[in-house]
Amino acid sequence: MRLSPSGRTLIKSFEGLSLKAYPDANGYSIGYGHFGASPGDVITREEADRLFDQDVVKYEAAVSLKTPRASQEQFDAMTSLAYNIGTGGFADST
Repeated sequence: MRLSPSGRTLIKSFEGLSLKAYPDANGYSIGYGHFGASPGDVITREEADRLFDQDVVKYEAAVSLKTPRASQEQFDAMTSLAYNIGTGGFADST
């Protein structure tokens, strides 16, 4: 299953957009919560969207594997959760 347009909008609204790298829990993030940036990094909105598109694929896969019968709305919500807590946290959650 794939994240719907409204699911994508939901995650982006929760994450917010930062075109400059910012300190995160274990390093630096940029864009819509893309982890792995370096201090001083700056990107465009288009690059932030591209990074988001790349990142969301692994969260979609993790949610699809764990909950193959989810409705679209459930899938969107769980993908948002996985995006926030990580695939390992989602896989281990009850």
